[in-house]
Amino acid sequence: MNVLLISQCHKKALTETRRIIDQFAERCGDRTWQTVITAQGLETLRKLLRKTARKNTAVACYWTHGKNNTELLWVVGNRNAFNLQGRVPTNRTQRNILRKTDEDSWQFHHSLQILSVFAALLHDLGKSSVGFQQKLQGHDSGLRGDPYRHEWVSMRIFQAIVGKAKTDAEWLGFFADFGSFEKQYPHWQQDIVKDGIDANSGSNYAWANLPPLAQAVGWLITSHHRMPFYDDNDGEENRSIEQAFEKHLKPVNGWVTNLYQSEIGDRQIAPFWHFESMVTDSRSWRKSISRWAERALNDRHLAKQQSFAFFDPLLMHLARMSLMVGDHTYSGLARHDKFGDKNFELYANTEKVSELTPAGTMRQRLDEHLVGVAKHAEKFSQLLPRITDSLPGIGEHKGFKQRTTKERFAWQNKAYELAVTLREKSQTQGFFGINMASTGCGKTLGNGRIMYGLSDTNKGARFTMALGLRVLTLQTGQEYQQRMKLADDDLAILVGGKSVIDLFNLNQTSAESGEQLPLNEADLNVYEQDQLQVFTQALLKNYGAGSESAIEFEDGYVHYDSPIEDHHLGSVIRDSKAKKLLYAPVVTCTIDHLIGATETARGGKFIVPMLRLLSADLILDEPDDFNLEDLPALARLVNMAGMLGSRVLLSSATLPPDMLVGLFEAYQAGRKIWNRHHGILTQPIVCTWFDEHAPLRVDCSDNAQFIAANDQFVTRRVARLEQGPIIRQATILPLEVTPQKNIHYHQLAQDILQGVQTLHSNHLQICPKTGRRVSFGLIRLSNINPLVELAQALYQSDGLDDIEIHLCTYHARQLLALRSDLENQLDQILNRNKELAVFDLKAVSSVLKKAQASNVIFIVLATPVAEVGRNHDYDWAIVEPSSMRSIIQLAGRVKRHRPEPVTTPNMLIMSTNIRALKQGSNLGAKQVPVFCLPGFETRENRLVRPAAILSSHKTEDILVNALGHINSAPRIKNPMPRVSLIALEHAVIGRVMNSPDGEINLVNGWWRTRSEAERPEISLANPYLFHLQKATPFRKGLPQTRYVYVENDEGEMQFENVDYLKQSENAKFKHIGFECKGPVQPWLNQQYGVVLERLAQQLETEDLVGLARRFGFVDLDSHRLAWNYHPLLGFWPD
Repeated sequence: MNVLLISQCHKKALTETRRIIDQFAERCGDRTWQTVITAQGLETLRKLLRKTARKNTAVACYWTHGKNNTELLWVVGNRNAFNLQGRVPTNRTQRNILRKTDEDSWQFHHSLQILSVFAALLHDLGKSSVGFQQKLQGHDSGLRGDPYRHEWVSMRIFQAIVGKAKTDAEWLGFFADFGSFEKQYPHWQQDIVKDGIDANSGSNYAWANLPPLAQAVGWLITSHHRMPFYDDNDGEENRSIEQAFEKHLKPVNGWVTNLYQSEIGDRQIAPFWHFESMVTDSRSWRKSISRWAERALNDRHLAKQQSFAFFDPLLMHLARMSLMVGDHTYSGLARHDKFGDKNFELYANTEKVSELTPAGTMRQRLDEHLVGVAKHAEKFSQLLPRITDSLPGIGEHKGFKQRTTKERFAWQNKAYELAVTLREKSQTQGFFGINMASTGCGKTLGNGRIMYGLSDTNKGARFTMALGLRVLTLQTGQEYQQRMKLADDDLAILVGGKSVIDLFNLNQTSAESGEQLPLNEADLNVYEQDQLQVFTQALLKNYGAGSESAIEFEDGYVHYDSPIEDHHLGSVIRDSKAKKLLYAPVVTCTIDHLIGATETARGGKFIVPMLRLLSADLILDEPDDFNLEDLPALARLVNMAGMLGSRVLLSSATLPPDMLVGLFEAYQAGRKIWNRHHGILTQPIVCTWFDEHAPLRVDCSDNAQFIAANDQFVTRRVARLEQGPIIRQATILPLEVTPQKNIHYHQLAQDILQGVQTLHSNHLQICPKTGRRVSFGLIRLSNINPLVELAQALYQSDGLDDIEIHLCTYHARQLLALRSDLENQLDQILNRNKELAVFDLKAVSSVLKKAQASNVIFIVLATPVAEVGRNHDYDWAIVEPSSMRSIIQLAGRVKRHRPEPVTTPNMLIMSTNIRALKQGSNLGAKQVPVFCLPGFETRENRLVRPAAILSSHKTEDILVNALGHINSAPRIKNPMPRVSLIALEHAVIGRVMNSPDGEINLVNGWWRTRSEAERPEISLANPYLFHLQKATPFRKGLPQTRYVYVENDEGEMQFENVDYLKQSENAKFKHIGFECKGPVQPWLNQQYGVVLERLAQQLETEDLVGLARRFGFVDLDSHRLAWNYHPLLGFWPD
């Protein structure tokens, strides 16, 4: 490969660039190099340049091939030094001739900057108190935490100053000349309201009677550590900003106060309200705040507002972000004498304790800290408008642009071409897309092509794919790595749990090679580690050895580097995962990495997710797989994406209409605020629907238009689905078991075995080697405890005549090493793309060779973990009904790789579920929700409101006429005539996500306004509080404790709490023993020691104890103190 390298570097960057490139290529001039190089060598060169890049670095690489054909491959450093084709300008100007940025973009940028800097100068006034200064000095007050946190004390000080003014201009004048203010009000400190001491403090609301700008600054002061929220007994979702701030928001535990086990007296509280001196005495502080007060007075907007409405959520949250970045960044720096008065006696923080630094060693003076934080807040706020255009992107990528020739994926070509035509329009109007292509049609890569088509070619594509499951995230990232050939720094794959990642990579390596290869530690966590050093050492020796054919570079693309240096972002990217999330052009991550943008109560974990949404588009993959309780948080995320200018694409074949309407409304409300900040007149949202047939594009200005367009698309899609071949067909499995509280699982096992026999006889295969009649089936129950009971009953049953059954149990409550081993085996066995290949696998062939019966059935007994995230293909399935969504998802695992039509049912739905059986003869109809956890039946609660319970819990009543052809149609359109269970699901989702116009609930209260007679549009307080997040937390669950199963020093196995290693917890665990006496035998369930030995062999280590601590853990409910355990069955409560 012949490449040309051009440097537009300056100063020291030019010297460093020459040093690196001279090792790879020959100079053709002072700033030009040419060489023949391999692809790996060129990648190593690019990584070395990126590692040493600074603000004056700018290097372009061109591929010279064919006849007079030169193509830009990548740019490292300042991409503005080159245009899209890699050309250098002959003349430059810093003046924006079109004045687009000045006139149209970021209308309130200067207001945001002033707001954040002003709050920074005031945010720690409360640290002036005697109590806080004594705490820094190491005095023991006998309290855990301050009675009232310093930000609340700061607010009361601020209130005492600005409360004397009637307008914003008046109190800004106080700070413009603070000396005159003190002359006018010499005893102003006596007016500070002292909570916990003053008798009337409880009724003195800090924001009451303050002008709008003062209220905004007060919110920033009190929220710079933790978001405000109401007292537990005082929460409503329809309160206006004025009502919340002036009548309800008071200091509560967890926000600005700390709760103690016993009451404390005035003597302990008083020091935190006593001031021997105040940071307002500092000349440096007065000079700085005077300058910014003058700027606020001269601003076109800030001091001229008559209400809080100007201070919308985008302005306030970006100002809060700037303040917190400034605070976090400057707090981590050494003291800076020039920012404060010399020998000022108040301090803001202390040095970190070490051998050389004793506790109580002072660090930054308080006035210096306030001025320093303000400086960094100012710098960061200046950076915000540049972030969107300055972070790395991907351009001219042939993989995304190339037309596919496979008929099954041909829809992607139309989708990409439509996206390209919408590129400019979607930037100004916003984009809300829905991809409902069927499973197996390439939605994953199709989504990327759509977002690439929408992207600005001058900036490059940046998008984030957020998923709910870790395994799906890893699979998606792997697909983009392999199919799109994205480099490590262009694709970040972010999931929680290093052990999960390591096992995934280990299993992938073994599966690709077909054997268990020995690996070392460096091979494992490829998504988390930097491979630069490895590449460099291996390739520098022979970087230019030979040339490569052009074929290897046909998938090359332009990488746009970032002119923003790391130090500009301060503390934001100190964490390596945060840096990847922000910088990487393409990110696949679990949604937890983004949900913090709206769901962070304290600290700065919202900052990088917000910056990611500000600088990249968003793909939400399978959003309908989230529980009903998680939908409010999902809606808040979509609203924030719209507010930060992202384009959003939802991807799932089973998206219910009411959910789509709710998310569209959330996005549109957010986009309206973004448009306001950028001077864009309100316009309809560009809405586009995709599937494997034909896309539909409609510009929607309200919910009614969106509903009509979605109904048009879905009606067309449902018609095609119903006309398609029947691949999954179900009927009802009668249960003879007696309904009662303690049901007889042995009878239930017999009922299920009868269904197994029927399904096997209709959907078996003949093994070509042994002649055995074989089938692979799935039995899916809703919950773990009944699954364990049924598994024991099946293992101890008499089985079926002339049939051997080999059974494994699969659920989440198992040691990670054992679960991962089982999943890895199932992934190989249930990959049925080559139909007869399954009989060559040892786990199957060894069983068939030993089989005495002519029929052999392999069964996976699983919970809903088998429904999503697994690319498995079963011959048949038996399902415990919980929801239509669950049935459709599970149906996608039946004949997944072999879509041939069927004439007899290959799915059986139990005649009711186990929860219903436990309610007695009436199955709990009209009284108790049983189609829940998972499912949509529910008692009355704040989210769903009135109870939603079916009048019958018999499958034949609630799923009549819905089982003959199972596809996604019932999920995307409420069928007529109504089917009870399906109608219930749509009704419940509609209550949560698609409330009638004007009705406020726990979801739309985040963005909707309410109206009164004299005020048609009243903004609500929810976006400024953590109230809705407390009421509807994301992925709320019981606290978990992690236990490891490990060999102790005496050579015996014991359970240990990971927080108290080497302390036995065996008393909590009872090892259950039972015999598998009949024709139902365990399958695939390896012994724990065998799995650890295999891992040790693969990792070339003898440290079995270390491996057990790393991979042999399970997370269990903390409140339970007694558990049963069996290697075949996992863990279940005693």
